[in-house]
Amino acid sequence: VRLTGKGVAVDCFVTGVVLAVKGRVVANGEFEVDEICYPAPAPQATRPLATEAPSSAGRHVLLCSGLRVGDDATSSALNLELMCDYVTGNLGGANEQGVAASVARAVICGGALPAADVPA
Repeated sequence: VRLTGKGVAVDCFVTGVVLAVKGRVVANGEFEVDEICYPAPAPQATRPLATEAPSSAGRHVLLCSGLRVGDDATSSALNLELMCDYVTGNLGGANEQGVAASVARAVICGGALPAADVPA
């Protein structure tokens, strides 16, 4: 179906856009658009603010990548050991140890395993 319309920017839409169009089919089989309606965002559940949840105050999430555990070409054992030492508070001064002590979660974002060898 080809959309047409005067004063309506029908060229700026792509496949997958959710919308409703109001109009009519014209003689050549095109759909002449008079009006475009977009959906409203879904209602959001209210969540407590960080200041309202004292149990989560001062907590951090550790994001890490590039560990490459098991890669003989890099010192993956050293990378993992350094991360573990940091999180357990065995590295750095008092400030770093305080931050490390407040890590509540660790997320491995990528590069956890060595890259696969691809034959040429």
